[in-house]
Amino acid sequence: MPTNPFSTRYTEPGAVAYLFPQNVTASGIVECFITLGKRCQIVAPHGSGKSTLIQTLLPLLREHFDSVSLQTLHDNQRHLDKTFWREIKRGNNLAIIDGYEQLSFCEKQKVNFYTKSLLITLHKPIRNLPILSSDTITIERFKMLLTQLCNKPKQPPLPEKLNQLIENETELSKLLTKHKNNCREVFFELYDIAEGE
Repeated sequence: MPTNPFSTRYTEPGAVAYLFPQNVTASGIVECFITLGKRCQIVAPHGSGKSTLIQTLLPLLREHFDSVSLQTLHDNQRHLDKTFWREIKRGNNLAIIDGYEQLSFCEKQKVNFYTKSLLITLHKPIRNLPILSSDTITIERFKMLLTQLCNKPKQPPLPEKLNQLIENETELSKLLTKHKNNCREVFFELYDIAEGE
């Protein structure tokens, strides 16, 4: 079993809890989604927790719909799976598309036509869809995330170089800036440091 706290198994969406900004809760976001008409977008930069937020909201969203269909798109994936299309055409279904900007123009048009309830994630906002969340990672929240990852039960001691970096807010800020606040990229670099590379 990997012991590096920055291994993908520990940092992938759903493996680590989403850290909400102060005075923001999962239930509050879901209530807002319902109030806004059940069609919204989550907008944030690469690696800032959009997929993790979706995973955190899923249990609460399922309480409001007969079914919830989630598809996570990857680079150059221009079309949704046939199974996903069958699911989203049902009655009280919520369609969630993580990485909406990957879709072709025609596929986006079909999504808009066929979905009654829709939640999408993307890096830049689109018109005519309310923004449900547009958080960016702050150094304070990133430090809390590191604490969560590095203080798991039975976690072996971290290399001294990594400890020094984690305790140095200035260096952490530089690391975040270097990777344009992309936590995923920062985790890759911290993984290498933890491995002694």
